[in-house]
Amino acid sequence: MAHTGRPSEYDPVIAAYFCELIATGKQGIRRLCDQNDSLPEPQTLYRWMSQHPEFREQYAHAKEEQLQLLEDEILEIADDSTNDYVTVTKKNGDEYEVLNKEAVMRSNLRIESRKWLMGKLKPKKYGEKNTTEHTGADGGPIQCITKSILE
Repeated sequence: MAHTGRPSEYDPVIAAYFCELIATGKQGIRRLCDQNDSLPEPQTLYRWMSQHPEFREQYAHAKEEQLQLLEDEILEIADDSTNDYVTVTKKNGDEYEVLNKEAVMRSNLRIESRKWLMGKLKPKKYGEKNTTEHTGADGGPIQCITKSILE
């Protein structure tokens, strides 16, 4: 979606504003630019990052803050049991509570989405750790045996 009047020349004030939006929200560059005509087009921001080391550093710091925000949100979502149960009324008027599977599944989806994003943005800290070990019999060292076919 092309917008007219968007800034294209590097402006440190706009760059700082953009980084503040990144650090304090859950939106990516494209959505922020679509929702805010005072920001440049995404391609312009990427160009600014490649041409202005101070902006690139500012953006990297903003992404770190965004990751911390997502980490905090995961705990909030996990601890919030507000809609985990709903009250159901029988035909005779008796009420009882049942697990609200939809709300629980939505909370799980919100947590898993944040974890996935965090793992992609900073895999060394938030990614899944996979290790492979090679050992010999009973956990000992691997034995290498060389046989000559000339014997």
